[in-house]
Amino acid sequence: SAIVYRCIIIVSRHLMECPQALKANVKRWTIYFLRAFLGLLAVLLLAAQVVFFPILSGELAQEYPELAWARWPLLAAVIVLLLGVQVVLGCVWRLLSMVADDTVFTTAAFRYVDMIVRIVALEAFLLAAVNVFLSYGVNANPPALSLGILLLVVAAMLVWLLMLVMRHLLEKATTLREELEQVV
Repeated sequence: SAIVYRCIIIVSRHLMECPQALKANVKRWTIYFLRAFLGLLAVLLLAAQVVFFPILSGELAQEYPELAWARWPLLAAVIVLLLGVQVVLGCVWRLLSMVADDTVFTTAAFRYVDMIVRIVALEAFLLAAVNVFLSYGVNANPPALSLGILLLVVAAMLVWLLMLVMRHLLEKATTLREELEQVV
């Protein structure tokens, strides 16, 4: 325990001596980690678009030939949903770049935040439309799938509301930064 105590004292002294360098290091590594995660997620989504969902829709069309006509519209809806998620990931990537460049509190960030807000709202609407189509148009929506899609709609709406709040906070911070630059 004495060794752990000494290590804590040494680390805390080191942190007090160079907090700015440490903050810059943590910020840089956090951005690298988030970019790696976003890149991996984008690759997985692309693989799902190109390989997984087309194969799954083909197998479901063979298993349920009476619903084979719904294969292409539903596959198109899934691909559009995944494409929307990929565009949101691109916007988040760009916002991370702005954080790294210390330009996130400028009016240029509004373009990406607004795009995220619009896409998430569109995603929620499209998910709800797919749920209605499966439930009432085709009458082939098992309760678990219907509940899962409904939960995705609720999650998308929560993300939409969160992004609206974040947009207003970005607006306030940008205004305060511009006022501060005018004073200085």
